[in-house]
Amino acid sequence: MSGERPQVEWPDGKRFAFTVFDDPDGQPLQVGREVYAFLEDLGFRTTKGVWPLGRNEPGADNGDRGGDCSDPDYRAWVQALQKRGFEVGWHNATAHTSTRERTLEGLDRFRDYFGRDPDAMANHYNAGEGIYFGEARLSGLTRALYTMATRGANRGATGASVRAIRSSGATSA
Repeated sequence: MSGERPQVEWPDGKRFAFTVFDDPDGQPLQVGREVYAFLEDLGFRTTKGVWPLGRNEPGADNGDRGGDCSDPDYRAWVQALQKRGFEVGWHNATAHTSTRERTLEGLDRFRDYFGRDPDAMANHYNAGEGIYFGEARLSGLTRALYTMATRGANRGATGASVRAIRSSGATSA
């Protein structure tokens, strides 16, 4: 190896790529329409993250006001974005922690709505099934050092969320 970095060949002779994954958090339909009309006018094609299932299920601890695909108008708008070249990404099944069964239902619904499985994904901030958050991203000595450095600040939310999933009867693969 010569130590040289491999050259990336970008489409149309471009020198770099810039990407945006837009979470649905706090973005109701009307605001989303305005934002995406602006992005489209500028020639941008970004990734629109979605929640395939409804966010306001009974008993859900969720104060988020973003739109979701249980709303037929919202879903039709995202499908229209997809047809115009925007990517649709997975932002968990819904805006709160989901059991394994609900996650699988959300993946099935995503495929039904958008014709394929998701290619892009970003965990929702408070979803316990988000596997790469805080100390859960690490193991061994690195995990211990991280926990000490952050004084365990990220421990409670992740641990509580994982315990909630486990107590719901969901199992791991």
